[in-house]
Amino acid sequence: MEKILLLSFLGKGRYNESLYYRLEAENKKAKSYLSPLANAYLEKERGNDVEIKFFITKEVKENFLENPNSEHGQNINNEINNLHQKGISVTFENIPEGRNYNELEEIISIIKKSISEFSEKEIIFDLTHGLRHISTFTTGVIFYLKNLQQDFEEKNIILYYGAYDIRKEFKNKPPEVPILNISSTLELSNLTLALEEFKEYGITKRIEKALRNIQKLVATNKLCNVNKLKFSSLSTELSNFNNIIKIPASPEKIINSILKIKEILDNSIIEFRNCSKSTEKLFFIEPINYFLATLRKIIVEDLFYNIDSIKNDNTLTREKIIFMANFIKLLLKWEMYSEAMIQIRELLIDLHLLAKGQILYYDDKEKRERIFWEDSLKRNEIAERLDKLTKNIIDTRNKIAHAGRGTDDFKKENLKKLLLSYVRKIEELSNNIELFEKKEATLKRKVYLLNSIIIPLSKDSETGNFDIEKITKEKFYNFLKNALNEQTLDSAIGHDSIKHFIKEQFDLDIPLERKEIYFAPGEEAIVIKLEKRPEEGRIYTKEEMDYMEENNLIGYYYIKRKF
Repeated sequence: MEKILLLSFLGKGRYNESLYYRLEAENKKAKSYLSPLANAYLEKERGNDVEIKFFITKEVKENFLENPNSEHGQNINNEINNLHQKGISVTFENIPEGRNYNELEEIISIIKKSISEFSEKEIIFDLTHGLRHISTFTTGVIFYLKNLQQDFEEKNIILYYGAYDIRKEFKNKPPEVPILNISSTLELSNLTLALEEFKEYGITKRIEKALRNIQKLVATNKLCNVNKLKFSSLSTELSNFNNIIKIPASPEKIINSILKIKEILDNSIIEFRNCSKSTEKLFFIEPINYFLATLRKIIVEDLFYNIDSIKNDNTLTREKIIFMANFIKLLLKWEMYSEAMIQIRELLIDLHLLAKGQILYYDDKEKRERIFWEDSLKRNEIAERLDKLTKNIIDTRNKIAHAGRGTDDFKKENLKKLLLSYVRKIEELSNNIELFEKKEATLKRKVYLLNSIIIPLSKDSETGNFDIEKITKEKFYNFLKNALNEQTLDSAIGHDSIKHFIKEQFDLDIPLERKEIYFAPGEEAIVIKLEKRPEEGRIYTKEEMDYMEENNLIGYYYIKRKF
């Protein structure tokens, strides 16, 4: 059983006894002179405890309720006495007539006080009776209280209107009058506010609430099985996204959350249209469809675009740095400065990893921190600029983290400009690092020469990706000749027989050096090897090598480490 406060206005009309019913439960009717009293009967029948408060003007009280010559007033008094006997409390509170803005403000204060003093959260406001301008005005007041007053956010306020104008007339019994639940209009007004709040400030709370209210509308009007709809999980996923952006998160985690929201939206738009096809006459169908489509546009086009092209793995790429830079700009637009500062530091670590040739980055937090603090950068212009940027960002972070201890007074706009400048410098440096790497790779790229196919992964590398391709003898020769001419060949050949074989076959001299080698990402090798397993410890002579060449027992290969 729930305790419900039922609020309403009372005018001095010609109230006739009618059979009132709610559209969502047409088979249950209550005989009454007033829609709010009928609502009280219906709630009592559902097992709820109801108390009624009427807002009345002085004129209504004196010339209607307390006037023994008013037939309609006495009918209302008799019914109220009936309600008292059934355990339903009815009280009255005086209000002005709302003839000017001061009186309207007084009415707002009285309504607010009545709602806030009610300790429970279930409230029905029946707007059927009373002065029309006050009822219309009250709709706006309730919207204001629900959306702009924190104290009222948890109140569940339902608006009803007894539509006497569309009653069904009968000869030998009272007319039947539908009671319309017009709370949907409030919720639809809230949809626009929710979209704007998310787009401008990144706040998902109102959207989450709006989605839950849509579920209630769907369930109440029996459009379809709400539990089977995809959008029933949308509010949860938006809440997850809201939590992700408050902690250091990898691009993959953020992107996966966005893609999940996009998938749910795509499915829910189709599902909602399908399940509402037979009830398109309901006025809220089109606004809800528009709301879902607009939310998708905001997420996929306005805030996050081109995320499908970003590789979903644990490797660091410049594309991911640019994505995170854009994401931080979005946090700054939303005025989430603490979250932006946290992500800027993580992005700075990414930049250090990129500059130090590391590409596996979010799998090991301790390793990230260790590499970040290591002074292993080769001294050049980029290293100097990165060191300066690192110092500035760490200083700013410490001043923000130790608010009150720092010497700088960070005003909102100044802080926003400062953090935005850091993001732009990170973008610029990541571009310079990429160009520098390409230049160095072109000038000094190593080409290893091997006599077996190996996986040259260093001990501190946990994963690597290698391309291995069988090539022709001619292609092997071209690779070897170019590497020798460009002085980029790094030979790991330790046997004279292979050196002499290459000299005879290609007229090229290679150095002998038996050693271990490890590939950095982007490095490559050419391999000359036997196409059969050699006898253990066997070193073949030049003549034996010549024989194997004539019988296609020597193969040529190309290896490249991708990451």
